[in-house]
Amino acid sequence: MGFFDDLGKKANKLSQDVAKKTKNISEIARLNREINITKNKINDEYKNIGSQVYEGLLAGKQDARFKDAFKTIKESIEFITNSEDRILELKEITVCPECGEELDMECAFCGKCGAKIERPEKPEPEEAPAATAADVKCKECGAGIPADSDFCPSCGAKK
Repeated sequence: MGFFDDLGKKANKLSQDVAKKTKNISEIARLNREINITKNKINDEYKNIGSQVYEGLLAGKQDARFKDAFKTIKESIEFITNSEDRILELKEITVCPECGEELDMECAFCGKCGAKIERPEKPEPEEAPAATAADVKCKECGAGIPADSDFCPSCGAKK
């Protein structure tokens, strides 16, 4: 019966993983839709500011009519930044601060430029990831280096 119990547990875990991925995809789609709506709102405010500035310059006067528009734009940009960060989190990726490459969350170094990836709460890896057939094995730590990377994602050593 142990075999069937293990099989049942694995099937349950798999279904939970699929449900999580489905939920994440739905959340990503919702956030992307809200980002596009918010970007349109920003563009509308830019047009509004442009019209008001143009009218003010023609009339030879300046005033505080832009205060609300500037506030809307600032809040919208903050919303977009937070939503894009959440999308990266849901996709379980991070972005290299040096070159902008999208990386797996477990990477300690960028595979494109070799930059160290800082994380506030980075758990220590128990062992280096195993190399796959398409990977090159790191000379320093033995981890797999993807074919399209120049640096080891685990220790940062050059390929």
